[in-house]
Amino acid sequence: MFRHSPASCKSCEPVSVPTLRKFNGCQHFQTFVPVSNMQDYVTVTADSALENDVRQLVRLAIAEDLSDAVDWTSVCMIDDDKRGGCQVVPRQTGICAGLSAVPWIVDEFEADLDVELLCDDASPLLAGRPIARLRGNVRDLLTSERTILYILCRLCGVATQVKRYVDAVDGFEA
Repeated sequence: MFRHSPASCKSCEPVSVPTLRKFNGCQHFQTFVPVSNMQDYVTVTADSALENDVRQLVRLAIAEDLSDAVDWTSVCMIDDDKRGGCQVVPRQTGICAGLSAVPWIVDEFEADLDVELLCDDASPLLAGRPIARLRGNVRDLLTSERTILYILCRLCGVATQVKRYVDAVDGFEA
């Protein structure tokens, strides 16, 4: 059994509820899943709920980063018909995560870009090995690249750190 705030909750008595435990007479409500019922992880799938969340995040990024949803530096410096491409290349080894969001990000920017994903989520990343290619309008590429890279870096970083923790506890029984 776990305890919480014993000084302020001396009268609390634990009451079992199927997979929850709560304390009567206390303003704090705590839930937990007993270790015997826990999964090692919950797989996040690229479903419509995740797509909606990613699109909302991208809209927030656009509102924060671009006045009038325009990258004025690109507009002033790059011809509107200029075509080009780039590769997304990790600098370090790690675990790939979030690639399935890249087409949604490009779509939310209404960017004239073709996206080619070169690996799958949960795949190992190798430093210097491309994980995606983007081709199309250079203005659109420059306008969307910051958001694409931010989201990929964050998700790959989290996945890589989780893998380190998993490796660190490998062989220990919970």
